[in-house]
Amino acid sequence: DLALSVPSSVRAEQVEEIMRKASGKLLERVELFDRYVGQGVEPGHRSLAWRLTFRHGERTLRDREIEARRTDILKALADELNVRQRSS
Repeated sequence: DLALSVPSSVRAEQVEEIMRKASGKLLERVELFDRYVGQGVEPGHRSLAWRLTFRHGERTLRDREIEARRTDILKALADELNVRQRSS
């Protein structure tokens, strides 16, 4: 799961598009499962939480492969949409 602080001007579809592009073919499914605006969320932003499913058709993925994809996703989101991982 990945909770993100997303500027109000950025659509969820834009976030998903960048996630898919940055993670490559191992990203099987992207599911938005939570939206939150309120205490703890920066003004002008909202928290969107995504469930990401990675899968390789022929073998089990290693933790470092998943973590590398997650890092690539977060970097691309920050660079292209000013989206950041949400801290508690």
